[in-house]
Amino acid sequence: MKKYICLFSILMLFAAEAVFAQNVQDLRVGASVSGNINNGQEFWYRVRSTENCILTVETFGSTDTYLEVYDSQQRNLLMENDDGPNEYNARVEIFAMAGDIYMFKLRGYDSDTSGPFRISATQKNIPRTPELPINIITLETRSGNIDRNGEYWFTVKPAVTGTLVVETSGDTDTFLTAYGENGFFVEDDDGGWENNARISINVQKPGTTYLFKLRGYDSDVRGPYKISASIIRN
Repeated sequence: MKKYICLFSILMLFAAEAVFAQNVQDLRVGASVSGNINNGQEFWYRVRSTENCILTVETFGSTDTYLEVYDSQQRNLLMENDDGPNEYNARVEIFAMAGDIYMFKLRGYDSDTSGPFRISATQKNIPRTPELPINIITLETRSGNIDRNGEYWFTVKPAVTGTLVVETSGDTDTFLTAYGENGFFVEDDDGGWENNARISINVQKPGTTYLFKLRGYDSDVRGPYKISASIIRN
């Protein structure tokens, strides 16, 4: 009897996978798809990254949407978002690897949400980034000037486990965003001293690549900056 139960469970699993695959739509990078959400309805989209990039999937319109992104292999939840920069619309950004496939689930903010939507996928090439040295004993910084609408990228590759801390110093109001492999994403405005940004990451796998984007708090911010990285061993 146990063998039959096990076989039945496997068949049900394959059937569920087949139904799921039929309900997934391909969302090409650079394209958009429109639709209408009914109460409690979910839409699944599959996006394949053509190169190492920052992959952005976002919605447009007046409907209050919610986005989740999963690894397609294990369907682990990588990140989720309710309200991106455009009021009710959701937006997620991940550090996508070339050839990888990501699954995005779109739904209304709650079970009573309904209305039209448009969803799109875009990618931004990762610029050549200087590596930010990790300080263990002495504090070494990178410095420069933030221009209006400027973005400045840095790579950090911790060789050991511990708490990685990347922060800015100075009088300029800065904003930091961190991207990591497998969809890791975090951002900070005033986590450091006064108007400086500070991000702490628990590094569990030595050699993991993290990307950090530095900008002014808003598009009008200009001024000098210093940025540094350190790691606290566990």
